[in-house]
Amino acid sequence: MPALGVDAIVTDYLHRLTGALAPVPQTRRAQIIKDASSQVHEMRTALAVESPGAVLEILDRVGRPEDLALRTIGDQRAAIESRRRRGMVIAGLILIGLGTIVVLTAILLGS
Repeated sequence: MPALGVDAIVTDYLHRLTGALAPVPQTRRAQIIKDASSQVHEMRTALAVESPGAVLEILDRVGRPEDLALRTIGDQRAAIESRRRRGMVIAGLILIGLGTIVVLTAILLGS
């Protein structure tokens, strides 16, 4: 049975992760926390002897909550930028198409 202190270390880690992920949409935040919790649980069950030091090593391998949040937020920004660029390309193509129609109409009406 795990010691209360070890559980407290993991609980504190997950609380810090939750706080660091505050800017992330709730569904994505919940998935990241679930994934981290599952990963920690799997690693804990593989320990021959569970100790605070061993659990802290596991948490180090999972990653600092702040680093996980920054990586997630960076990924979100990259996805938003990609969608924004794609939208700009589509808008540009539409404007080129409209410009071509206007020019061709002017040519045909001018003839």
